[in-house]
Amino acid sequence: MATFFAYPDPFIWWQVLLYQLVVALGSFIIGCFGLGGGLLFLPAMLLLPSFEPLVAVPTVFVMACVANTARTIQLYRLGFISFRENWPVMVGAFIGGALGQLLLLYIPAAVAALLVAAVAVMGGFQVQVWVCKQWAKAKAAKAEAEAARVEETVADEAGNDPPDDAVADEATPTQVEPKVQELAEQKSAAGSSVKSTHFRQLLMVLVALVAASLSSVGGLGGPVIFMPLWLMIEKDIPPKKLQGMASTFACVFIPVACAVGLALGHPDVGFGLLCSGVSVTFMLLGGLCMQRLSDSSLKLGIGVLLIVVGLALGARTGVQLSEV
Repeated sequence: MATFFAYPDPFIWWQVLLYQLVVALGSFIIGCFGLGGGLLFLPAMLLLPSFEPLVAVPTVFVMACVANTARTIQLYRLGFISFRENWPVMVGAFIGGALGQLLLLYIPAAVAALLVAAVAVMGGFQVQVWVCKQWAKAKAAKAEAEAARVEETVADEAGNDPPDDAVADEATPTQVEPKVQELAEQKSAAGSSVKSTHFRQLLMVLVALVAASLSSVGGLGGPVIFMPLWLMIEKDIPPKKLQGMASTFACVFIPVACAVGLALGHPDVGFGLLCSGVSVTFMLLGGLCMQRLSDSSLKLGIGVLLIVVGLALGARTGVQLSEV
């Protein structure tokens, strides 16, 4: 049964203020990088007086539901979300969120958490390798361009003029293909594009379904598992577009989890809404900072956070298992 400002009991203002600082920090991290900050919300709330998991977990989802809705609107206004393109993610998130509640009867939450931790660490390392390779390619291309510029400068100083347009045209003759062959190639390319689009949509549904199921079983934030899984499939995706996909995923998964929490748990709606005001503010500020970061820096930050979150999840789950 839901309550309204029944928790924490007793209400100690400085403890609540400290928790708001935790919410502000976690929300800013989510707004900037799309994940990681939510790992702070639940453990910190359990430190407040009288908060138990049955109360804290759904209360966190109440707060996250409001904040993620605001973040989704922000990313949509900035052009990083396309609901027409990301509808398969929403379908997979809805089915997976409901399926995860059924799997709770058969899969221990600790197993799901360890699996999520392993995927997050592996995805984070893959992102680091990809970013390093991209930086190496960019550095090599810059060096080649600089060498070509130096050679051109030396040639100009030596008096070796480049060939005129006529000579250049004669040296590189063009071959005109028949129109029938060109139309056939265009038709074939269009057909392969449609097939690849359908295959990508199927992958989006499957990845979102797996991510939502594991997140629901483990009681974790959806983007923590969705983002590394999708990065393994599409390594060169722009990080802001990836955040848009993850936010669309969370836009369905979090309300489903919130509804389940309202039905089965004992959330304190008043405290959740109080925290949501701070969360919305700092999540939107983080989104503005995200807009100003370069793609390489943003993806590097996402990779580092994936590794940190994965290691933290693994350590926390290991401690919980050792206490049993």
